[in-house]
Amino acid sequence: MPRVLVTGATGFLGLHLTRRLVADGHEVSAMVRPATTSARLDRLPREARRVEADLRDDGALRRALDATAPEWIFHAAGRVMRGGRPAPTREIAEVNLLGTIRLLDLLQDGGVTACVLVGDAFEYGPSPGPVSEGAPCNPTTPDGVAKLGATLYAQRLARASGFPVVVVRLFSVYGAEDDARRLVPQVVEGALGDGPILLSRADIARDFVFVDDAVDLLLRAGHRAADLAGAIFNGGTGRAVTIGEVVDTVMRIAGSSSEVRWGAWPVADHDASMAIADPAAARETLGWSARTTLTDGLGAVVAHALRREGRGRGNAVRAE
Repeated sequence: MPRVLVTGATGFLGLHLTRRLVADGHEVSAMVRPATTSARLDRLPREARRVEADLRDDGALRRALDATAPEWIFHAAGRVMRGGRPAPTREIAEVNLLGTIRLLDLLQDGGVTACVLVGDAFEYGPSPGPVSEGAPCNPTTPDGVAKLGATLYAQRLARASGFPVVVVRLFSVYGAEDDARRLVPQVVEGALGDGPILLSRADIARDFVFVDDAVDLLLRAGHRAADLAGAIFNGGTGRAVTIGEVVDTVMRIAGSSSEVRWGAWPVADHDASMAIADPAAARETLGWSARTTLTDGLGAVVAHALRREGRGRGNAVRAE
């Protein structure tokens, strides 16, 4: 089994990916930032080796790569939007773009047989319908601009040297243990509590893909990276699901009568016309399709929340 390095291993997606790789029998190293809290580190499987490095530190990155000698690398680290709010633009550029370029340059020394970059639906920008990988990109968010720059740089390396890098553009990934400030955890917490859920508009649509399905796509891309160098794959269901449908489904699963207050917050700019995936390329080339229904996926999130201890109740919950 190839030795694997996962960057951003304590993030939502990175954590699920690391656990799956360990379960599959890989020797896994989990790259984390030096400032990572012990609570986040404690979620990692004990079989995963922890290595500290910041994407902005050339020396630390090189030491991490020398220490782990990965054959496969999944690059899931980055500054992402949380609770409808992006990280500072300069930080996004330094980590999501320059940090990725720095990592890819260091990987040119050899030994890597598969490199999978976690891209973003924001690379496409607004779209009136499902987008395929060949659609023009017109990102309107700092994250989308930075991620698109990283994708283009990766493709340049693939063309120039055959470097085995594949980009997976994930859409709205959800699941248990997600950041509490994101939509689905907020709605679930509100449905299981006593306070109102504060939302913007019910008709806003996204392409929600369950985290287990997203991880499966990343692994399939890793297995084929050598012969698909430079390829891009959409990680989405191809179905537009409204926030109203998410709320209704969670409320039904939870048997909740919590109050939902629509119009409590303005619609975020990035929500106005988010792209929906055309997942045909992943289906035809990698044999992948999202298999988890919205009901099953949200049911898993609700079940996990019910198992947690010490949940607060009675406070208003804001979900964007």
